[in-house]
Amino acid sequence: MVKALFSVWTGPCLVRQIAGKMRDAGLTVTCEGTEAVYVVSEGDTPDGASWNVLAALCSKWATDFGLKPKMMRQL
Repeated sequence: MVKALFSVWTGPCLVRQIAGKMRDAGLTVTCEGTEAVYVVSEGDTPDGASWNVLAALCSKWATDFGLKPKMMRQL
């Protein structure tokens, strides 16, 4: 199992709202930056961990909000 930290760019206006939606979807948000949200996810591979971020959002909200998680590092 791979555990990784992802940066999800949201732009300067939606950071708090997207972080809240991620928390409501059961994701672990570690930091709300000025233009990005940092989230920890697990998966079989780094790509799988990234996909799990989007899958959690789709499962709760029926959309991934057009986000694209970028892996910062493995934990």
